[in-house]
Amino acid sequence: MREAGCYHRPYMDKRAPLFLPLAISLIVVWISYWFFESRYALLDDTLIHLHYADMLYRYHFITFDGVQRGFGTSSLLYVSLLAFLRSFFSSALLAKAVSDVAYIGLIAAVLFEFIRLKRSPLSQLLLAELAVCLLSPMGIRWLSDGMETSLTNLAVVLLAVISHKEQQETRLSGIRFILLVLFGATLVFLRVELALILALCCVSILVAHLVAARNFVKAAINASPLAIGGVLAMIAIRLVMGSLLPDTALAKSARHFSFDPLRLTLQVMSSSLLLGLGTLACWIQSVFLSLRKILRTGRPLQPQLAGLLCENCAIFVVVGLSCLRGQVIQGVRYVIWPLVFGIIANALRMGTAPEPKRGTAAIDLTEKRLAQAFFLACLCILPIDWKLASHAMQGRSQTFLELRAANLGRMFAEKTIVASDVGYITYFTNGRMCDLAGLVNGRAMAAMTSDQRVAYCASRSPAMAFLTLGQIRRVDSAMGLNNWAVCGIFDFTNVRTDDRHYLIVPPQNADEVCHTLGFRPKTVAELVPPSP
Repeated sequence: MREAGCYHRPYMDKRAPLFLPLAISLIVVWISYWFFESRYALLDDTLIHLHYADMLYRYHFITFDGVQRGFGTSSLLYVSLLAFLRSFFSSALLAKAVSDVAYIGLIAAVLFEFIRLKRSPLSQLLLAELAVCLLSPMGIRWLSDGMETSLTNLAVVLLAVISHKEQQETRLSGIRFILLVLFGATLVFLRVELALILALCCVSILVAHLVAARNFVKAAINASPLAIGGVLAMIAIRLVMGSLLPDTALAKSARHFSFDPLRLTLQVMSSSLLLGLGTLACWIQSVFLSLRKILRTGRPLQPQLAGLLCENCAIFVVVGLSCLRGQVIQGVRYVIWPLVFGIIANALRMGTAPEPKRGTAAIDLTEKRLAQAFFLACLCILPIDWKLASHAMQGRSQTFLELRAANLGRMFAEKTIVASDVGYITYFTNGRMCDLAGLVNGRAMAAMTSDQRVAYCASRSPAMAFLTLGQIRRVDSAMGLNNWAVCGIFDFTNVRTDDRHYLIVPPQNADEVCHTLGFRPKTVAELVPPSP
């Protein structure tokens, strides 16, 4: 059966009443298992944000030490949300719970669009592929690790839906204008990089309205609310924080052109398996199929191609800007959101496009083969994805439990600590951190070179250092660590490495600290081999 201009699938309509409840039930069971498996698995950066939230709750401004104002958080909105919830929940797992809820919202949004686009089987295939990537073990690892990653991706999914709807609307009411302004501001407060996606969405809305009405003023008004919200948010951030970009962006930037971000992007994509490589493959497929459908519709090509370009070029701009600054990219969460946005936008575009010509099947052989190849590849990769994600989650959970049980706050509260990974050690000691990475000690520290930070931290007479082997060798020349005692060893488990951290203290405090931690004291010279 065919309705005018619409071609139905011959099988899904009959199966849908049973297929969807069964699929949703399996997804609920799958997510529940992995949430339980990863309930203590937090990133080090998660506890940085939670500490910022604690300080914001106590002192009512963004600070890491309660004294100096700083901008060492990647998400002002996320820290503010955690600070608000801090008045109700004191658990160290608060951030994990918030990211879990945001992750469920993200999956629900993708499934809702899958159901809503029931007349476009090709769009549904793309959304099913995206759902597989997001539901993969690596997807759950990165999207429910206590950071704002799920919230960011949920926001870009909503933005893609809103942008697509605004391209179709002919009238802009006052209430909708205000809501769009607020949503645009919220996105920028969530992550300032999302201003890029906002700008591209506004251009695509402008192009769509120019084609429909050929009235530039009216089209510009219809395209402006999201941009106005984003600009207002950027002005507010600049006035309150003193800078548009956080200190972390300065500290992680080489401040010169480099191809390293391109290499690192490919590296984090491959190391996150189905989340990274799967989403990348799904996005490439969505661009190819969207372009193919545009060329077959017979409609004016220029506006459609312009819209397709605006909705899919963000990943190139993000990586390109990172190359210009020599910006370090440390995880897939920094580059996954432009791909998720592109997939949703492309699925929506194909879901509302007219069928090319009468008699054409809903899914042709090429599209079917691409989908089969994708799902077959996912099945092959899933065991590896499962093993590596489970290993990383279990390792991080063990580290969290060990540091929580160590009760380090009794010995190091308000004392100076030297570290480069400062999240766990700050949260569980409540010490005064001297950050070798320059992320949390203010903009002046972020602007220093690595050697300058080492010299500065050495001058602070630290009571403890929490360093990896490579960091110990780098800091030793300034602080003379050979006689310091190793009183604890903690692994920050990653996919490829365990990233071992040594808790070391000056010799005069070694007996007390090592006895409290139940660790037989050894000097750094005994335990850490000299550099070759």
